[in-house]
Amino acid sequence: MRSSGLSIWQINKVTLLLGLILSCLIFLINEKIVPASQYRLMQIKVKKMGMSDKNLSEQPIVNAAIYGLDNKLFFIGSFNPKDNSLKNVIVFEQDESQNILSKIAASSGEYKDGRWIFYDCITYKYSISHQIEGEPEYVKAKIMDYKDTPWDIRKQQLQISYMNSRQLSDYRDRLLKSNATAIIRNYNVEIQKRFAYPLSVVILMLISIPSRYL
Repeated sequence: MRSSGLSIWQINKVTLLLGLILSCLIFLINEKIVPASQYRLMQIKVKKMGMSDKNLSEQPIVNAAIYGLDNKLFFIGSFNPKDNSLKNVIVFEQDESQNILSKIAASSGEYKDGRWIFYDCITYKYSISHQIEGEPEYVKAKIMDYKDTPWDIRKQQLQISYMNSRQLSDYRDRLLKSNATAIIRNYNVEIQKRFAYPLSVVILMLISIPSRYL
């Protein structure tokens, strides 16, 4: 190599370029093809089990527990994605230490004009000692100041393997101010895996090139 006047990196630049291209292809496959394929596979399995052939995103979600923004915990009897309506919903509003501040129970709800409206809504206030304070407040209809959207409900029902890294990052960022540490940790691990696998190809290639000339 010295007699030719070329360095080890000049000789192997084509190999390195191919490694970078392979790394990018792996990332794109994991980002674009694998999540869609996993979701399609799940759809096929569900059809073979005799369920409706409707798009699964339109299927009602039943008995869901969802950790929302601003330390809110939702228990939903049913959610219909077609009209963004809820049935038998209970919301626990918590502080940063996950102490319950209030409990809101509604027979139904709907997402309309960018906001949630709960019907037949009863609100219970809780003291520091976790006891109900005062009398429950009942209203026929109440506009709720919640940042969570119907898409957030559907997303939490998707498995991590069905999401690309941007969807994972967006949802992780929405939960950062909450105390859902276990959920955030799972998303962080999955996001790091999406980037670590392609990067490992380049790292292994960089390690192997000098060893060829030892």
